[in-house]
Amino acid sequence: MRVLFVDDEPTVLKGIERMLSILDKDWDAVFETNAEQALARLAERPADVIVSEMRLPAGDGESLLARVQQEWPQTLRVVLSGQTDEATTLKGLTIAHQFIAKPCDSRQLIQSLERILSLQDLLQSDAIRRVVCVHIDDILRRVFHLRRAQSRAFNLIRLDGDVGDVPEDLLLF
Repeated sequence: MRVLFVDDEPTVLKGIERMLSILDKDWDAVFETNAEQALARLAERPADVIVSEMRLPAGDGESLLARVQQEWPQTLRVVLSGQTDEATTLKGLTIAHQFIAKPCDSRQLIQSLERILSLQDLLQSDAIRRVVCVHIDDILRRVFHLRRAQSRAFNLIRLDGDVGDVPEDLLLF
């Protein structure tokens, strides 16, 4: 399995590389520090998964992943980012199959990637893979918006249980 990691912090990439070595993962892992280098690597040989930071020099992670989505739709896309504000998370979820916040436990990252790779193994047919990739993006967007609406609703409920001025569309109970 070929996995491309893109992060502007070489220490993060070295940490991932060391972790993969310690855990004896037999992945063809490739590491790049910017979007241009990552796209050149993909042009040479596409990856099964790309894991990218959102903030990168010479092109941002959002643009990188959007281009990967267009040119290599079978490549699974993961955001691994220290940028966890709402706007960045929303952007990430529109172009990635998963958003993982930094710092994260190295085992959590590996488990997340293994789950994604397991899904890819199930989707051997290119036709099925394209259909699922298109629909997963839509499903993830809908789940994120539902969670955001739930969060807003719960934040508006007072401690005494009175819903006060909560808009009707946010009342989920």
